[in-house]
Amino acid sequence: MKHRPVDTITTQIESILTSITTEATESEKNVYLIDDTTIQINQQIYRVVKDYREGFDFVAFEARYQDYFEKFDFIVGDWGYEQLRLRGFYQLNRRKVPREQTIDYLEDYLKEYCNFGCKYFVLAKEEALLKYNQLTQAPTQSTKQLTKAATKQIQTRSTKEQEIVPSVKVKPAKKAKARDNFQIKQSKHKKTQAEQSPKPVDNKVSVVAQTNKRKFVIKQHSK
Repeated sequence: MKHRPVDTITTQIESILTSITTEATESEKNVYLIDDTTIQINQQIYRVVKDYREGFDFVAFEARYQDYFEKFDFIVGDWGYEQLRLRGFYQLNRRKVPREQTIDYLEDYLKEYCNFGCKYFVLAKEEALLKYNQLTQAPTQSTKQLTKAATKQIQTRSTKEQEIVPSVKVKPAKKAKARDNFQIKQSKHKKTQAEQSPKPVDNKVSVVAQTNKRKFVIKQHSK
């Protein structure tokens, strides 16, 4: 009878210790789901920037997350054999960091280390997302400026060529060339050319016929 209370005390102590450890682990993670695309981890806001084939599962992510991933700017989770795997990536152009550890390596990572067509998601720190957009949009703006400059050059060249062309058309030898080019450009409207070209021929024929008839009539009256 004396052994029973000892057993109950030990079981109670073990249950208390397990509850304390579970509460400690849960409180250490501090992972909260604010909405479908926003997560808070230790007062840090993350955004779900990619959710391929609905790969993001908050319950599975919370179970797999460790404080080790806090140093990364991006967290990628991919599924394989119904198990979630997490990997962290740093920001673009970060110093002393190889390319395979930056987010620029994401596509290569998915092709080389993940199953083909697997579900995956990408979490980004809020400030890292803003910086990423700035870094990716900066070259596009420069390319737009280059394209604008190129289009201006092309327009100026075209206007100069258009100014030169009329002066060349003044010569009779080059008028035929310009005319031939003009006919080639309007080759789509064949019906209008066909209708316009026979008209003077028909008029000439009709005039000749009428003149012949008139001469024939005059001869009949003379008889």
